[in-house]
Amino acid sequence: AVVSTQSTGEYVRDTLNSTNLQEKLGDNAETSMLFEAVNAFNDQAVLYDGKRAKLFNKQTQNVLKMRRMNDQMLQLEKCFIYSPGLPGRPANRHLLFAPSVLDSY
Repeated sequence: AVVSTQSTGEYVRDTLNSTNLQEKLGDNAETSMLFEAVNAFNDQAVLYDGKRAKLFNKQTQNVLKMRRMNDQMLQLEKCFIYSPGLPGRPANRHLLFAPSVLDSY
Protein backbone atom coordinates (compact mmCIF):
# COMPACT_ATOMS: atom_id res chain seq x y z
CA ALA A 1 0.00 0.00 0.00
CA VAL A 2 1.14 3.52 -0.72
CA VAL A 3 1.38 5.80 2.28
CA SER A 4 1.18 9.42 1.32
CA THR A 5 2.84 12.27 3.14
CA GLN A 6 -0.64 13.62 3.77
CA SER A 7 -1.78 10.45 5.52
CA THR A 8 1.39 10.50 7.63
CA GLY A 9 0.74 14.11 8.62
CA GLU A 10 -2.88 13.34 9.44
CA TYR A 11 -1.82 10.30 11.48
CA VAL A 12 0.60 12.34 13.58
CA ARG A 13 -1.96 15.14 14.10
CA ASP A 14 -4.75 12.73 14.99
CA THR A 15 -2.50 10.79 17.36
CA LEU A 16 -1.46 13.95 19.19
CA ASN A 17 -5.07 15.05 19.46
CA SER A 18 -6.29 11.67 20.70
CA THR A 19 -3.64 11.20 23.38
CA ASN A 20 -4.69 14.21 25.45
CA LEU A 21 -1.05 15.19 25.47
CA GLN A 22 -1.59 18.43 27.38
CA GLU A 23 -3.42 16.59 30.18
CA LYS A 24 -0.68 13.96 30.44
CA LEU A 25 2.14 16.50 30.50
CA GLY A 26 0.42 18.88 32.90
CA ASP A 27 -0.24 22.58 32.84
CA ASN A 28 3.44 23.55 32.85
CA ALA A 29 4.18 21.87 29.51
CA GLU A 30 4.07 24.07 26.45
CA THR A 31 2.81 22.04 23.50
CA SER A 32 1.66 24.79 21.16
CA MET A 33 4.90 24.75 19.14
CA LEU A 34 4.63 20.99 18.68
CA PHE A 35 1.06 21.26 17.42
CA GLU A 36 2.01 24.18 15.14
CA ALA A 37 4.84 22.12 13.65
CA VAL A 38 2.58 19.11 13.10
CA ASN A 39 -0.08 21.27 11.46
CA ALA A 40 2.55 22.94 9.24
CA PHE A 41 3.87 19.49 8.26
CA ASN A 42 0.35 18.35 7.42
CA ASP A 43 -0.34 21.49 5.35
CA GLN A 44 2.83 20.95 3.33
CA ALA A 45 2.02 17.25 2.94
CA VAL A 46 -1.36 18.12 1.44
CA LEU A 47 0.32 20.45 -1.09
CA TYR A 48 3.01 17.89 -1.91
CA ASP A 49 0.53 15.07 -2.43
CA GLY A 50 -1.56 17.30 -4.70
CA LYS A 51 1.47 18.05 -6.87
CA ARG A 52 2.45 14.39 -6.87
CA ALA A 53 -1.04 13.27 -7.89
CA LYS A 54 -1.11 15.76 -10.78
CA LEU A 55 2.29 14.62 -11.99
CA PHE A 56 1.45 10.93 -11.85
CA ASN A 57 -1.94 11.39 -13.53
CA LYS A 58 -0.66 13.28 -16.57
CA GLN A 59 -0.72 11.58 -19.96
CA THR A 60 2.84 12.69 -20.66
CA GLN A 61 4.70 11.79 -17.52
CA ASN A 62 8.01 13.44 -16.77
CA VAL A 63 10.12 10.56 -15.50
CA LEU A 64 12.78 12.80 -13.95
CA LYS A 65 10.22 14.81 -11.96
CA MET A 66 8.55 11.59 -10.83
CA ARG A 67 11.90 10.20 -9.72
CA ARG A 68 12.72 13.42 -7.85
CA MET A 69 9.40 13.31 -5.97
CA ASN A 70 9.86 9.65 -5.09
CA ASP A 71 13.37 10.42 -3.81
CA GLN A 72 11.95 13.26 -1.70
CA MET A 73 9.41 10.90 -0.14
CA LEU A 74 12.14 8.37 0.57
CA GLN A 75 14.28 10.99 2.29
CA LEU A 76 11.31 12.16 4.34
CA GLU A 77 10.58 8.60 5.43
CA LYS A 78 14.19 8.19 6.54
CA CYS A 79 13.67 11.07 8.99
CA PHE A 80 11.33 8.84 10.98
CA ILE A 81 13.79 5.92 11.27
CA TYR A 82 15.69 5.73 14.57
CA SER A 83 18.70 3.49 13.97
CA PRO A 84 19.16 2.16 17.53
CA GLY A 85 15.49 1.18 17.66
CA LEU A 86 12.75 2.19 20.04
CA PRO A 87 13.45 1.99 23.78
CA GLY A 88 13.18 -1.65 24.84
CA ARG A 89 12.34 -2.67 21.27
CA PRO A 90 15.48 -2.43 19.15
CA ALA A 91 13.86 -4.34 16.28
CA ASN A 92 11.30 -1.54 15.85
CA ARG A 93 13.00 1.46 14.30
CA HIS A 94 10.15 3.58 12.90
CA LEU A 95 9.19 6.42 15.23
CA LEU A 96 5.60 6.71 14.00
CA PHE A 97 4.54 3.27 12.84
CA ALA A 98 5.44 0.47 15.24
CA PRO A 99 3.43 -2.18 17.03
CA SER A 100 2.02 -1.10 20.35
CA VAL A 101 3.85 -2.28 23.47
CA LEU A 102 0.41 -2.87 25.00
CA ASP A 103 -0.73 -5.33 22.33
CA SER A 104 0.80 -8.74 21.77
CA TYR A 105 -0.39 -10.02 18.45
